[in-house]
Amino acid sequence: MKSLASSSTIDSEQWKTLQLYTRKLYSVSDDMLFVGKGLDKVKKAEAEKIVYEFRKDVKVRARSEATTKML
Repeated sequence: MKSLASSSTIDSEQWKTLQLYTRKLYSVSDDMLFVGKGLDKVKKAEAEKIVYEFRKDVKVRARSEATTKML
């Protein structure tokens, strides 16, 4: 499987697959938080940090995509 990071361009099919994969990960973020509840305090805090940063990154990229498509 070719890495998207090493690719100079992303075709529409790769882009669609990436978007669907990212949305699926975002949708299970609540499950990730639930699983993290069983961890010790330090690991739980780190897990929450990762989930919230991921959510923020997905939202920023989604807004950026929407703005680019509108132009």
